[in-house]
Amino acid sequence: MCCLLQAVDRVPCSQLRNFEAELEIFRMQPVSDSRRFRELIGFLSHVAPCYPKRMAGFPGQLMSLVRDHHSVLRADLRKTLVQVCGTVRKLCG
Repeated sequence: MCCLLQAVDRVPCSQLRNFEAELEIFRMQPVSDSRRFRELIGFLSHVAPCYPKRMAGFPGQLMSLVRDHHSVLRADLRKTLVQVCGTVRKLCG
């Protein structure tokens, strides 16, 4: 059972690292295609309540994206960010 829990814990860790890499790419090119980035945001928003310490900065990162790049965000990414900000806020308190 312990090995299973460790394996489950690695998934959000690797996805969080992927998100951070995609975030850096996004900051360099905020108008690029964002499908993979949106998928990571959606996944992490669902697991964030399970990892409150590890994901503590996630809501702030999302709000920062909306605040800093609202004028250049693609409509699909803007919609995802706003929806996820509400979801994470509701789930994480």
